[in-house]
Amino acid sequence: MMVKSSGKGLVVVSVLILILFFSVSPVAVASVEELCVNGSPCVPANPCHDGQWTSCVPGPGECLDLGTNVADGTSCTDVNSCTSTDTCTAGTCGGIVNVCSNQGTCNPDNGFCDCNNPDFGGPNCDEFIGISCYGKPYIEPDVCSGQGSCDTQDLCSCNEGYDGDDCSVQITCNGVPATDPGVCSENGVCEFDEGLGNGICQCTEDWEGLECETYTGAPTTTTTSTTTQSPTTTQQGGANEIPEFPTAALPAFLAVGGYMAIRLFKKRR
Repeated sequence: MMVKSSGKGLVVVSVLILILFFSVSPVAVASVEELCVNGSPCVPANPCHDGQWTSCVPGPGECLDLGTNVADGTSCTDVNSCTSTDTCTAGTCGGIVNVCSNQGTCNPDNGFCDCNNPDFGGPNCDEFIGISCYGKPYIEPDVCSGQGSCDTQDLCSCNEGYDGDDCSVQITCNGVPATDPGVCSENGVCEFDEGLGNGICQCTEDWEGLECETYTGAPTTTTTSTTTQSPTTTQQGGANEIPEFPTAALPAFLAVGGYMAIRLFKKRR
């Protein structure tokens, strides 16, 4: 026997079918992930927003951030592996950047430091691996007691006036620093003596004593020379002046001389 269906019956059957379908299958309403089929599923776009899921723009399938900023100081995690203690500020997540002890650069993808100074190594480029002298890196100002340079591992080159493995011994002779101009009475040099552990005067020739204070050379004599100064003559004035003969009286002088010579000649005859 055939039962004729009515319009009302079809509606009831359709409702029953829908109820049965939803009871055994996931909700058929498209989720956000399913709508954005052209790329990755939509996720909370910003950890410093209020946690709303982003919606998908119809058509191209792009995620749209609809969240609002959370309170500043809220903990978050950004995508930069070189930051730590991340917090939200004005809707942006950020933290303290690892500067690799100022001896390298941090890779944001993995958080590892690439050290660009050959004297430093370690995860944060904070481990000194260069030359050092007696536990002090060569770049420290007080290496070799601040009185030398460290160019070779554990070998200090001391400044003038200092000695010792770490240049910690100031060389003195009788309490006077080796670099003092007056050391060893200015008659020698003050040199470090391993046996004494300090300085000793090395005297120059003809000097001896602990401070090179005693002269042992030949006595020295001083001679004085006298200079005899010849009298000088001048043409004008002065005690040594030679008087000038008056040329105007020359004829009379010659006449008198001639007369006296004639008389002397007659007397001899």
